[in-house]
Amino acid sequence: MAHCIPTYMLSSGLISAGMNWWQALITILLGNTIVLIPILLNSHPGTKYGIPFPVFARAAMAHTDRTCRR
Repeated sequence: MAHCIPTYMLSSGLISAGMNWWQALITILLGNTIVLIPILLNSHPGTKYGIPFPVFARAAMAHTDRTCRR
């Protein structure tokens, strides 16, 4: 996630907007961490139990579907 052209463009844009290099680096690191946590939480059932993501997502929404139909 951190080694791609949009990341470099974002960090150079932050530096040109007035941030120090270490502030831009911490901002990119924090953003990547915020995105990485939900990705890891979604991938855990699939890798541990072999559940495909659409089945996992539908199971999570089944409770809200039943409450809306009442």
